[in-house]
Amino acid sequence: MKFDETYWKEVVDVVAELLHINASEKDMIMLNDYYHDQHIDLLSEKYNPILAGVWFFSQKREELVEYIENSRRPEMDIIFPLKYAIHRSFWWKPSRCSSC
Repeated sequence: MKFDETYWKEVVDVVAELLHINASEKDMIMLNDYYHDQHIDLLSEKYNPILAGVWFFSQKREELVEYIENSRRPEMDIIFPLKYAIHRSFWWKPSRCSSC
């Protein structure tokens, strides 16, 4: 295999793409975490963008799912399976989530 400038440019492009998609998955995890923590955040008076009306969960989730599904590379499943971001099961056990 020849490791020329074109090869390394392709490697950099793939890594940049994976990092960007990973950021979208991180956003999905954060959104799901805020959704999951609404009751706790309300009681503790912790800021929550869903409770504050800044984020609309269903709309934001739909946008992120569409973006992730349309731009995700299969290689990411090795690093971080998509189901963890979309199905709200990253930070807590799915059995605690009635809609997981």
